[in-house]
Amino acid sequence: MKYDDKQFTQAVASGNEKAKNAALKWFCRKSGIRGMATQFLARQGASATDADEIFQEALIVLFNNIQKGQFRGESSISTYFISICKRLYWKSRKKNDYLGLSVEDGLLPDEEIPSREEVIMKQEIRKEISSLVGQLIGKLGGKCRVALELYMLSYPMERIAQDLNYANTQSAKDRVRRCREQLRGLVLENPRAMQIVNLVL
Repeated sequence: MKYDDKQFTQAVASGNEKAKNAALKWFCRKSGIRGMATQFLARQGASATDADEIFQEALIVLFNNIQKGQFRGESSISTYFISICKRLYWKSRKKNDYLGLSVEDGLLPDEEIPSREEVIMKQEIRKEISSLVGQLIGKLGGKCRVALELYMLSYPMERIAQDLNYANTQSAKDRVRRCREQLRGLVLENPRAMQIVNLVL
């Protein structure tokens, strides 16, 4: 059986173990998501072993979120799952990276390391930016929303063109550019978004 997003989420959310196991088996083996996640994580720098561990952990998060009603269908299951993988990967990197800057080999002098208060403030700002961007992207048209979600997940233009049924990568690039311009317009119209922009600049 091939599942669409609605059928998949209904099976996972059901109390029927047989239905959930069938959906899990399809998702892992036949949906193509494992290959997509592995390729994405490899582009981010994850090893094959790390990618497999993150994939397994992301499955647990996905199923829990669906069962708790936290997945609202605002993006496709595949896009949502890849975003979970992305968050888990960068969470694992925090053990070696400090706000995305390496402290090894003296690359970040002690006097340049931000205080705990600055770290917390930046983390809170990033959370609010992420939330606002998600809300604003949700106001765009269907194809724009999908194009920007894939773009923000570092998908290559070839894949974006394929998912959006464009003839070539140039068409995908043009779509992403226009959608980014629309998003920029929404940011300029949003007072809170402009406050955050002024705060971080």
